Amino acid sequence: MKWKNRNPNLSNELSRLAGLEPFELLGVTTDATMEEIKRAYRNLAKIYHPDKSDPFMKLHNEQVIKLINEAYKRLCSRFEVDGR
Repeated sequence: MKWKNRNPNLSNELSRLAGLEPFELLGVTTDATMEEIKRAYRNLAKIYHPDKSDPFMKLHNEQVIKLINEAYKRLCSRFEVDGR
């Protein structure tokens, strides 16, 4: 398979994911506890980890993991500020 044959909708999906709020990206509610956020983060990290995907999805999954990591960091910092 050549790169030109990969799914053209992947860039659209990355744009959509980048536009989501951190809670939406991780798939948790706005009143989620830190434990729920960690669980959701770990599940998504397992799914999208670049080392566990085929070579053609690796670049896509690297970008998704970056978005997931940023969302997790933003939510963790929110908990530190709120003192929860």
